Amino acid sequence: MPPKKVERGKRLTNLIQEHNGVKALIQGQTEEEISARFVVGCDGAHSSTRKILQMPFEGKSEGVSVMLGDVKLKQSPFREYLNLISNKNGLLFVAPFKGEYTRIIVIDLTKQDRHFPSKVDMNTFRASISHVYGESLEIEDPYWLSGLTTSHRHAASYRDGNVLLAGDAAHVHNPVGGQGMNIGFQDAVNIAWKLAYVIKNNFNPTLLDSYQQERKPIAAEIIKKTSRMINVISMNEPWAIQTRNNMMKLLLQRTLLQKKVMKNLSQLTHDYTGTAYSKHILKLTGKPAGVRVPPCLIVTATWENINVYELLRSGECLCLVYGNEHFFRKKQTVLQRAMETFNKECGNILRPVFLLNNESREKLDESENVFIDLYDEAKEKLDLQLYDVLVIRPDAHTLFHTSIRNVEAVKKALNYYFR
Repeated sequence: MPPKKVERGKRLTNLIQEHNGVKALIQGQTEEEISARFVVGCDGAHSSTRKILQMPFEGKSEGVSVMLGDVKLKQSPFREYLNLISNKNGLLFVAPFKGEYTRIIVIDLTKQDRHFPSKVDMNTFRASISHVYGESLEIEDPYWLSGLTTSHRHAASYRDGNVLLAGDAAHVHNPVGGQGMNIGFQDAVNIAWKLAYVIKNNFNPTLLDSYQQERKPIAAEIIKKTSRMINVISMNEPWAIQTRNNMMKLLLQRTLLQKKVMKNLSQLTHDYTGTAYSKHILKLTGKPAGVRVPPCLIVTATWENINVYELLRSGECLCLVYGNEHFFRKKQTVLQRAMETFNKECGNILRPVFLLNNESREKLDESENVFIDLYDEAKEKLDLQLYDVLVIRPDAHTLFHTSIRNVEAVKKALNYYFR
């Protein structure tokens, strides 16, 4: 199969696991067999991959029926902001996009259980929106419409031999908070670099076990939170609705709380500090591993601004060493050679990033590995002290953080994770 090609009109019919790979049987106009080192099932809530594995998908229906879609709104009263309307008739969530379309989610309490339509069309969608909103909204040109009854389910395991599950194939939850796409993206980013290291650099496949250890607790937390949220949202007793709305109005007027809620819903507060590896590193270095690295602006040796995230695009781990000019004049060559030696043994997975503090003002060696923390962003956001070494994974989480003088801790941390 050619790389980077999406083939439609075909379906997975079987998976045959072998010692060092897996065969996938694909049915189209003819049956074909694809051999690969690994298969990642990203095939949604009704995943054929998961069913072939006979992987339990544990959970239950929440019994709340929802209509949703992306439509154009003529003369919309909803501009730029997220809007949530809740009353005795149901709930309406409106999220305008930057383009012409608006995402609308509606829970119409008169259309639940057997009263929910088998297929959502524009007339049904429009009627339920008007029923909850209290006025007619002119909607047109649906990009897509859908209806579902909410549920939450979680795969018993994200990995079976050479086959892995990601996104809705591994976990589903209700659409409250719009978190499904984010969690799927983060699953993909987490497993992609680990697969690349195993396949390209011959790392031990046990590295892939960290995927479930890191991602499954986050999915479990989101399932728990969205289940609570749907229970609150789907209240139908007038006194309960009034109490909930008053509480939400009071709390969500607070700017700090709004920011906290948005960070949580966007999953920017999640990290991997609860894993066994992180706790081991905490004992070794005094700092946990798996901390999410925020965006930080630094400056190249040619005085151009660059975000640390841009340095992660190569798929390498960043080995960031923080110091002053005097330190790097004495130690940069030694540090560079140490990283080159590691890369020869393990593959080119470490990229040196020599980050000078903002006291550096002299002309620098115009190396692609030399940067200046001109705005103190890295120092403040990453809690850096002089002579710290911080290894950042390709998915922007810390592998470890310690002093460069703690040579044994650096060696043990790298060996523990990668060998």
